[in-house]
Amino acid sequence: MANTDFVVPENDFKNKVIQETIRILKQESKLFPSNTWCIPEIFQRSTKNNRSTIESLLKITYQILEFGHSALVLRSYNNIYNLTKDTIAYESVGGHTNLVAAIIDRVMKLGWSSAVNESVEGFYYSEIMEAVRRHDLPENLIGDIPDNGERDEKEKSRKEHQFWKDFRKYSSYDELNHEDRVQTLLDEMEQKSTIIGRMLYLADKTAANIITLCYDSIDRSPMLSIDSDEASVFDLDAMMHCDYRDGSYRNASEMWAYGYFENRGTIKYDDTGFFTAIIIIATLITNGEWYKWREAKYSHS
Repeated sequence: MANTDFVVPENDFKNKVIQETIRILKQESKLFPSNTWCIPEIFQRSTKNNRSTIESLLKITYQILEFGHSALVLRSYNNIYNLTKDTIAYESVGGHTNLVAAIIDRVMKLGWSSAVNESVEGFYYSEIMEAVRRHDLPENLIGDIPDNGERDEKEKSRKEHQFWKDFRKYSSYDELNHEDRVQTLLDEMEQKSTIIGRMLYLADKTAANIITLCYDSIDRSPMLSIDSDEASVFDLDAMMHCDYRDGSYRNASEMWAYGYFENRGTIKYDDTGFFTAIIIIATLITNGEWYKWREAKYSHS
């Protein structure tokens, strides 16, 4: 049963989530012995306020869930002016971008306390946030093509770069250096070639998992049937391992988590462990437990 209460929980539940997250992260770190995760820093307690980074992650995860939930709140005029009779909104590309921005903002401030005023990996906060705002703007033209392992990545990239090139034409002359740096960030995000590029990529993928958990929390879970013609090879593989099953249907939240941790291996791009922690915490908050298929992996590590 999904937990629909996004208010910061009572201490007993909070402590349970913290302890479970620590346990799971320790197991995850064993699966990647050569990683650069900030595991000791995640667990250590600050001498300033006697609080651990994991507690900060719990708090910001609640905030991130709220940003996701806001994407599902329908603006009143949509009903009043007869655009739709729906009672909730369904996430738009703009809603997704807002959620990505909330995630990258909090991860930067957690890792770099003066992120707004200092550079992060050589880029300023304003440049990073502009890259977030622009990363899916090409979908205004080409639509949101599902990342299911079957799309033409080269053609998608070509169209995106053409869009960004055209978009740049409307910038003022004194913004050209800014434009170059934002485009560099978008390139690094696409190529996952630098720490900040991978952070942007992970924020994008983490947002996709977060929003499906938000749907779960209001009992409107996005689901896909194992018999669907729309199911990709990645989807079918995930469906075969999902814990929760409703006949032939599986929850997107669990399928996409399986992609992050298993068949797509997205977790390998998480240099810090922060994005992985956010997904784990959000899942524990929403579902109250971790996935059995991932637990099985720990017993063999």
